[in-house]
Amino acid sequence: MKRVFAASLAALALGFGQFANAALLDGNCIEYQYLFPDSGNNWPSADNGLKCVGPGVEVTNIVEGVGTMDIFDDYILIDFTVGSSFTPASFNGFRLRDVTNTIAPFTSVTIDPSTNMIGLDASRISFDADNIFVNWQSLGFSNETIVRLNIGGGTVPEPASLLLLASGLLAVGAFARKGRPRQA
Repeated sequence: MKRVFAASLAALALGFGQFANAALLDGNCIEYQYLFPDSGNNWPSADNGLKCVGPGVEVTNIVEGVGTMDIFDDYILIDFTVGSSFTPASFNGFRLRDVTNTIAPFTSVTIDPSTNMIGLDASRISFDADNIFVNWQSLGFSNETIVRLNIGGGTVPEPASLLLLASGLLAVGAFARKGRPRQA
């Protein structure tokens, strides 16, 4: 009985440690919206709409023909093709949104060291489980500017691990009941 109990505890411990490193964005669809002059208004001169993440550039016109956005599994790469600056406004930037509820919750969005846009810092980025906002109002850029944002997301337990965890819990519960003295 002690061996079976020990094996059940081992199965339980294994169940907690097995998580799939499932794809975050790759293969999923995400909505791109360029927002200006505030976060409630879509700007029509952008490649707004649902984008399915895979090979190639997903957003061919981030806004007004200034650059493109390539979305990878765990990062976004924005490549500016001309030089200019963004107009001051309460919001002048983009939003990526999980409208299909297929993407693991966003847990972090950080600026990669390869980013060379002067003035872009963490205060211009906000996110929640389903949305990423980048507000670059008043920032300048050239045809050599790139922005890379690294994205973290939740992990998904593997189905086999969940089955192992459930089996371990049932075994521990059964042995706990068996070991109790019966009351008359």
